[in-house]
Amino acid sequence: MEAQARALEEEVQQLGAQEPTKHTAVMKQRLYTRVGQFLMGSLNMQHWWCDHSSLMVFMMRVLELYPASESVCAFYKKMEQQLRHCCRCVDTYHAALPSVRVELEFEFTPESIASFFVKSQALDADRVQRQLADAFTGLVKASPEKLEIMANTLYEVLHHRRLLSDFRIVRVLSRWVCSPFADVKANSYLGSLRGCAGLYQLLVSPYSALREWAQNMVQHFGSIQLRGDRVEDRYLLEVLDEWMYVLENEAFNKSMLLLDFKTKEEIQDFLEPTNCVKTPTKPMLWSALDTVMQQMDLDSLEAMLVSFDTIPDVVFNYLQDADPAGDQTLTLVVSKCFAVLLRCLGHRFWDHSVNSPKVVLDVIMQHCRLTSWRVYVTKQFIELLPPLLATIRPSQIVSQSVRIALSLTCFLH
Repeated sequence: MEAQARALEEEVQQLGAQEPTKHTAVMKQRLYTRVGQFLMGSLNMQHWWCDHSSLMVFMMRVLELYPASESVCAFYKKMEQQLRHCCRCVDTYHAALPSVRVELEFEFTPESIASFFVKSQALDADRVQRQLADAFTGLVKASPEKLEIMANTLYEVLHHRRLLSDFRIVRVLSRWVCSPFADVKANSYLGSLRGCAGLYQLLVSPYSALREWAQNMVQHFGSIQLRGDRVEDRYLLEVLDEWMYVLENEAFNKSMLLLDFKTKEEIQDFLEPTNCVKTPTKPMLWSALDTVMQQMDLDSLEAMLVSFDTIPDVVFNYLQDADPAGDQTLTLVVSKCFAVLLRCLGHRFWDHSVNSPKVVLDVIMQHCRLTSWRVYVTKQFIELLPPLLATIRPSQIVSQSVRIALSLTCFLH
């Protein structure tokens, strides 16, 4: 079996090195048949992408004929069965798609390549829906195998940005999280989702049910550690890169395909504008930042600031411009982010800020005095004072401001 696989791989490689002609086209058609027969011929071969990725890259072209060809449908059905059971096959499949593009460039026009990948995306969206279908039938229990398939499907979606950027898939997930199978305490297989970049991305989902589920999952997994042995948590930095781009460029509620950042490169070949999600709104983004920052300790915050050193000033600049006539709930959320920075960083906060302690203290004191804030916002501003004062060395404190701040704090309690 292995010798036959190696022989076929060599043929694929040799054929790919030849100039495309009518003769090589005929040879390739024959090779598709032989490779397909080899893959489909063994009942014991359950990991096509894990074990024979080069053959699978070659065979992906036949999906152009789906669903018109019966043999191609049988091939795709078996591939789908394998993907639902093996996360390694899933990762290999997604990682191989750039190689599939190279393979197609020998025969396809740019327009045909674009159509092929849009079709591949649609097939993936349909596959995800089928794999989560048991959650939509009213079942309250499922076999361990089905629970594992659901967890593997979530793993795939949350690890691969192009799937999570597809509105069709996001809509399916929004239904799935309302099922009993979405409870991590009841479905232990979901424990494998810790640190998935997509878990953080769902914190800014357009669906409130998805945002709530993602928040519960992040809190369930506990402290986010961006340093140390917990490598999976570091995927958050990739998400923060996208969030900070949106925040700093005021790129709220815009199609992902219109923006110039890394994520666009991952999705632009697969998604049409009508199926692509938008960037989060400002309240969604700040709420997500609050959620992840609440789960960080000093080491993680400092690791985050190594990559995103503008965060303290972005947070403070928002508070500096905050107006009671605006969104007061959003101001509350941003002030909670500021509180995390102050409490965790202490005097190190000033190493990451361009503003002086006096400027920051004066702004917070001014907000505390405003009577037009709602009580819960004023309370949050007052609660900023103790950690803020603790960050300031005695020589830097204006004594009158300190006395006022302390009196306000005592009044609160």
